[in-house]
Amino acid sequence: MQEDESVPLIGEVHKDMSAKTGGTWIRRRVIVIGTLLFLNIALRLIVAWRPLQYIDGLAIPDDAYISLHLSRNIAAGLGPSYAGEYTNGYQPLYVFLMVPVFAVLQNDLISPIRISLTLACLVDTLTLWLILRLLRYWTSSLLAAGVLAYAWIFSPYVIVTTVNGLETAIVSCIVVWGWCLYAEYSRPSDPEHRLGRWFTLGLILGLAIFARIDVCLFLFAVAMTHLIAERKDFRRTTKEVLMMCAGAFLANLPWFIYSLYYTGQVFPVSGKAVRFMSIAGVSFRTSLSALYLPSLNSGVLTVLARNRSTLIALAVNAILLWIFSNRMATNRSRSVRVLFPGWLFALFIFEAYSLYIFGPWFYPRYLYPVCVVLIVTFGWTISRLFAVNVTPGGRMTAVIFVGMICLAVNLVDPELRRLFNSTDDRELGYMNLGVWASKSFPPGTVLGGFQSGALGYFAENMSVVNLDGVVSRSCYDALVERRAMDFIRQRKVQFVLGWEINIRFLIQQSETYDPEDMTVVKEIEGFRSWRRKWYLLRVNY
Repeated sequence: MQEDESVPLIGEVHKDMSAKTGGTWIRRRVIVIGTLLFLNIALRLIVAWRPLQYIDGLAIPDDAYISLHLSRNIAAGLGPSYAGEYTNGYQPLYVFLMVPVFAVLQNDLISPIRISLTLACLVDTLTLWLILRLLRYWTSSLLAAGVLAYAWIFSPYVIVTTVNGLETAIVSCIVVWGWCLYAEYSRPSDPEHRLGRWFTLGLILGLAIFARIDVCLFLFAVAMTHLIAERKDFRRTTKEVLMMCAGAFLANLPWFIYSLYYTGQVFPVSGKAVRFMSIAGVSFRTSLSALYLPSLNSGVLTVLARNRSTLIALAVNAILLWIFSNRMATNRSRSVRVLFPGWLFALFIFEAYSLYIFGPWFYPRYLYPVCVVLIVTFGWTISRLFAVNVTPGGRMTAVIFVGMICLAVNLVDPELRRLFNSTDDRELGYMNLGVWASKSFPPGTVLGGFQSGALGYFAENMSVVNLDGVVSRSCYDALVERRAMDFIRQRKVQFVLGWEINIRFLIQQSETYDPEDMTVVKEIEGFRSWRRKWYLLRVNY
């Protein structure tokens, strides 16, 4: 098979495929792609099914336990409640997907976590298949598919994000699904079917927004791309964009009603709380030097560090394409327009978090869509190498060279090795805090926690009150109004657990705080979270 042969756009059947390759090529492709997908899910399941304490500190953030805790409460008929207060500070699709699991496994804490990680591994593998499907927009080369797949399969960033126990893998999968549909629907077709197709795309992107609200930026990116690319027929294009938006709204309407019914709010409180904590962390000095430049710097460093292998491969590809720039076969080039929604989405996501929402401690998760976009872009640059007018052997050598560099950078990354050979690091993670609390207090004790996810999930016989406002609107309001201590007393909190920085934040946001309000009981020995010490304080009444 010629590696640079022309291929159909997504969803089309190549008219000359049977004449050129027949069933042999199809069988070969099924075997190669199937093997790549099997390798992808196998590596992730190995990590996901390691002892939980081995991966808790490497991959699973505290928010994962908040989501699972809410799923358990919904399954128990308590609604989306956290410590008796209804909340919308969570990503609903993932939480609702886990509700049936807790309905069946009512008294099991570990199995639901295993199931959530397994689900994420399956979804991540589906994402890889969709990325390879998107690659076929530019080339049918199995070599290109293999190189791109290895960039995804062995990326420690992709693996650790997949097994984080959150919605991230699900969101990425639906976004790439929508991206594939955009590539197909943006082509000329029968006008009678165009509006229906764009409504379908809206439903898919609406499902992604249901999974995570910031995906509305991808919807905006697709709309902008389509309006600009089809500006010659602005009236028709506007109708298609409006149909897409209508589909997205309809997909989220049940959630809007659900959230309004329980909380009276549509926008989740979690984003507001993260932004407030970030601004409070710099003593509300929202200047360029105090807040925005450090936030931008953190965002840039996160993208560079987490996507090292892909960025290096892209740089090498760019050099090779520059060398061969006078040998490009323009008649075999594919439209770069398909990439525009992804590039815009990555830019919008980066700007939204680094310039408005902040929360740099969450950047590895918040900015993960940038990784997906970079890997898809890597696939496009590989396809461009196949458009070079040199010998087939020269093209293959160039692609294999780039692929080996990308693979090598991933394989030598210490984070990849840690995912497979780590042990129980008592300096990381949140699980240890929850397990300790479940054994250290009598049932019914009211505990207050700043990172309260694992605390509430594992100490299920306690009442755990969230003190950072992420899942508590009343707490968020109290923090903003500087009456945090009044909120603690109102909720009858007996003990507070937190890092030193958490305690300072609590005091800072308590206008009438008195040193006698809380007494430090002890520094908790035996474990830490992210190298930070935990302190136990008693609330005095």
